[in-house]
Amino acid sequence: AIAYSVSILTKTYSESVSELCRQSLLPLVSSASFLPIFSAARDSMGGPKVPAATASRIVKTLIGVAPDETHGEYDFNGLCQLLAETVDKSPSIAPHLLPGIHDSVDYSAVNKDIFLGGSCGAESWRVPAITQLSAHHVTFFHPERAYWPSGLIALETAAKQQCHVLLYVIDGKSRGVGSMVEVACFVGEGRLVVLFLEDIPPATAIAGAALTAREIKDLNRGRAYLADAARRQKARVAGSLAEAVDQAVALVQEVSGP
Repeated sequence: AIAYSVSILTKTYSESVSELCRQSLLPLVSSASFLPIFSAARDSMGGPKVPAATASRIVKTLIGVAPDETHGEYDFNGLCQLLAETVDKSPSIAPHLLPGIHDSVDYSAVNKDIFLGGSCGAESWRVPAITQLSAHHVTFFHPERAYWPSGLIALETAAKQQCHVLLYVIDGKSRGVGSMVEVACFVGEGRLVVLFLEDIPPATAIAGAALTAREIKDLNRGRAYLADAARRQKARVAGSLAEAVDQAVALVQEVSGP
């Protein structure tokens, strides 16, 4: 799932690739000597570049398998693409993506009614959503944590697969590109998805960085395309957070029966 998201995002928003890899790939590096390389590349998109031999060693360190071939030099985007291509060509490497983690994860904690996916942040939409959910007899998986060790990646992945309904909220305070890729994937798989999308307002800053008008337009256009695609696939697209929560609860009740 990580490699698939990286592969898609490298073709769209390089800054989102950086954020996704910061959260999902860096914790998997088993050799500290490679961490400065990834950190430097992450902080300066398009450079510095590393030679092919180093890129091959980084990929092998992350997933336990070296790429078939490398050439030239690789910046951070190139490393992400090389990783994704190596995973695509070697499906047997899946057990190596999270070495030593699965044995320590309590997967019984993820068998819930609703997965609360989407934007994260200090002013999380999950607070009012959980308050609303508390009035109903449903269970939910809350993935947002103050501390995110690599073991929770496996836990969250399992929750996405086992929860009956996937409630995704992409608010106007985040780019949300990674979550949008997840939604598109789940909708395409025919999962029970409820979606609420907020446009990013003008003059928005995310993590202290002001977004340009062009970036805001592109991100909001992506939201509109996702909403249209989701509706075409019969997913539920709500007009408000409260409506989205109500629809998620209704879906749980439909699945559970009388």
